[in-house]
Amino acid sequence: MGTVRKRLKGILPPGSARIKTGIIDNVRSMAGYVKSKNNKNYIIVSLQNYKGIQNTTGTLIQDEVLKWLYKQ
Repeated sequence: MGTVRKRLKGILPPGSARIKTGIIDNVRSMAGYVKSKNNKNYIIVSLQNYKGIQNTTGTLIQDEVLKWLYKQ
């Protein structure tokens, strides 16, 4: 999980998500899977394309989606 592990430390239990992220100018991406607290597996693929999204806003959106999936 790499940088996502550090970002979500204390929010998602260790091993509950396997995510790969990437950024380039005005693009932020994420793909992988999340195992929810109810033991369901979810596949996540996200591609955000908007001016400045590679900065804080894109990270916050990704984190919220991952937290929401874990709660399902």
